[in-house]
Amino acid sequence: MLKIHTLERIWRKYISWRPQYYKKVYISQRYLENYRDIIDKTDELKNLRFKKRYTFSIADKDTAVITFQDIFVNQCYRISDPAHKEVIVDIGANIGLFSLYALFKAPQAKIFAIEANPFTFQILKKNVEENLLMGKIEVHNLAIYSKQEKVKIFCHKISGWSSLFNVGNLQKGAIQNIEAMPLSMFCKHHGIKKIDYLKMDCEDAEYDIVLRDANFFNIPIMEISMEVNKSPVNAQGCFSDLIGCLCSHYRSVSIRGKGQFVIVSCRRLKSSE
Repeated sequence: MLKIHTLERIWRKYISWRPQYYKKVYISQRYLENYRDIIDKTDELKNLRFKKRYTFSIADKDTAVITFQDIFVNQCYRISDPAHKEVIVDIGANIGLFSLYALFKAPQAKIFAIEANPFTFQILKKNVEENLLMGKIEVHNLAIYSKQEKVKIFCHKISGWSSLFNVGNLQKGAIQNIEAMPLSMFCKHHGIKKIDYLKMDCEDAEYDIVLRDANFFNIPIMEISMEVNKSPVNAQGCFSDLIGCLCSHYRSVSIRGKGQFVIVSCRRLKSSE
């Protein structure tokens, strides 16, 4: 028994993590010039210098590292059949990393990047403008919500934790009033007749966006990938409500990940078949 425990400790300490680590290194160096700053989480990480000559400023190191790894390394928001994507909507765009990933995968698409946190939005806007991406990525400082109204957003120093809902220690951060509107209204204002791919990472607001906007599915959304908190504190609805709603509209609904936060992906919209 002692020998087995010793082998398990050796496996965990020296071997089990290596495949994932080398995958992270391999993919990071494919995209980034300063990939070592991401791998080692160095204090020198002030921006992400992509090999395609794009340089993205970051809001904070923690969010930049996690978001890059989620999007580029782990492909949490994998885009199926990217050659046929014409309109991509990025809700919770943060500094624009998914929008850039989408541009790499579907260069023919028009991308709408929507970020509610006004501080993070300024960095998103800077990244798009300084990299001359205005013709491909359209940025909006806006909260997607079930109603058109002014709402409060709790802005955490770690930009990825900012939320419309006061959870954890968000009340200790800055509170900003911003414009909000339903996704259906946003699409109407911008002449969007169909969304080919919708990505959402909006810190519990996904429940309100999907379940409380009566017109959410009026515009065809061909594919959805969203991060979902399975145990939301303030959201209107529960995880089973959300999954049930999505299953009523899509023939394929998959859940990836373990624990409280998972990625829910929806494909094959029933009304389009």
